[in-house]
Amino acid sequence: MFLVGMETQGWTEERMENEVTEGIQKVLQQIFKLAATKGITTEAAARQIAEKRLSFDT
Repeated sequence: MFLVGMETQGWTEERMENEVTEGIQKVLQQIFKLAATKGITTEAAARQIAEKRLSFDT
């Protein structure tokens, strides 16, 4: 997906790397927050987030 930004938006390699890094940070924050809020493991939280994304349920 980020390569698409590089190709279609004219991103530099540095911009693409920043977008990837920020995306990973955002997802990790969501995982840790969900785990803490629900009192579940980070693995369970990650699975819930992935399942929600894959079901296209927003």
